[in-house]
Amino acid sequence: MSARDSACLLLMAFVSCSAPSSTEALDGGEPAPADHAATRALPAPVEQPHWSYRGDDGPDAWGRLAPEWAPCAVGHGQSPIDLSGAVARPAPALHAAYGAAKLAIAHNEHTADIVNTGHAVQVSSPRGDVLTLGRDSYELLQFHFHTPSEHTVNGQRFPLEAHFVHRAPDGRLAVVAVLFRAGAPNAGLRPVVERLPARKGVEFHYEHLETDASYFLPKDRTTFRYEGSLTTPPCTEGVAWVVFASPVSASVEQIAALRRASGTNSRPRQAAFGRSVTVERLGEPAL
Repeated sequence: MSARDSACLLLMAFVSCSAPSSTEALDGGEPAPADHAATRALPAPVEQPHWSYRGDDGPDAWGRLAPEWAPCAVGHGQSPIDLSGAVARPAPALHAAYGAAKLAIAHNEHTADIVNTGHAVQVSSPRGDVLTLGRDSYELLQFHFHTPSEHTVNGQRFPLEAHFVHRAPDGRLAVVAVLFRAGAPNAGLRPVVERLPARKGVEFHYEHLETDASYFLPKDRTTFRYEGSLTTPPCTEGVAWVVFASPVSASVEQIAALRRASGTNSRPRQAAFGRSVTVERLGEPAL
């Protein structure tokens, strides 16, 4: 996902809007959920080349669609990659202070405040959730989902991957990734998948419904660390990646619902170009 999309979606969380009645149809005919608090159409995106995950504007073409997207084609620090051959070595201590957030839901074109961006399903985060890597602190902007997973572990792909996107005061980015396997329903996913907008361009806000990013984190705190990029245009490099080695469970139905909302939205695996991947077992309690 792009840094531009992150900033736009963060702003959405702080814009108030009028609430239609539970029986009022949204613009375009989609009925509002019975428990929603407010609904509004998403603002028109800043003009940029259209991109997708297939066809003439798919991943192989991203680097040609705009000059500033060139790293998508020629960068040597791109993501995702296969997480194999990891070396155990000391890594900066990690601590994530995630709390409950009011749920807002939308559908745009690429990722579900909940938002369906058209490229993914994305959930905005209020200010206050912080990731600490060593001495560096990053604020959580949003988290979103890719089906199937973008990263692989020793060649194995998973049906779902969540990305928690963080930004430091100086603009540097860090992404925490969680892999999902099919199994028991995931409590953190339940309020999201039950309220996914059926079409892009609509956003729902809920006053009395919360989700907590910490619900998605596995009990096993072993992580892979490497330096990579955003996995969508402009494919900005220099991103600190933290990928949990152990997957968490989500039901087949939850995974299918996210896939229906955004389709297949995973960038193909990129060459590592000799980059090192480290594996770190976090101390207790790390998160």
